[in-house]
Amino acid sequence: MNFLKYLLGDEKIRNRVVDGRTTGFTLHLRYPNYRGMYLGYITDIRVDVDGVPHNGDAIAVTFKSGTFTLAEMRSCGFTRWNYGEAGEVFVRLPGGLADGPHRIEAGILSRGYLGTHGEYVGGFRDIVVEKGAEK
Repeated sequence: MNFLKYLLGDEKIRNRVVDGRTTGFTLHLRYPNYRGMYLGYITDIRVDVDGVPHNGDAIAVTFKSGTFTLAEMRSCGFTRWNYGEAGEVFVRLPGGLADGPHRIEAGILSRGYLGTHGEYVGGFRDIVVEKGAEK
């Protein structure tokens, strides 16, 4: 069964404003396997905006159990990203997403039993950031 359609959530992609400055944007991802995954098995999360990749230190993910950078996730041996649980992914991008259309692509790289070791499991979504609208 193909679970990739569940990877990118339908929630709004929003710019994050802190103290009057737009520091980046958030989107929601779901782990695309019915078994879920221990965070320690996830080696990278990549979000491309119009073909420009953002990963590594530019990414943090918030789950019910807390907020983790990718470096912190690698040391979480017993914290799970359960199937169906939306992780709010923060992408540090000064100024955030500009108004207008964008293509957002996201991928998760994990080691383990998915048969995709060394390959990103991902998908894409076309969005439009409207001027003056809540982003």
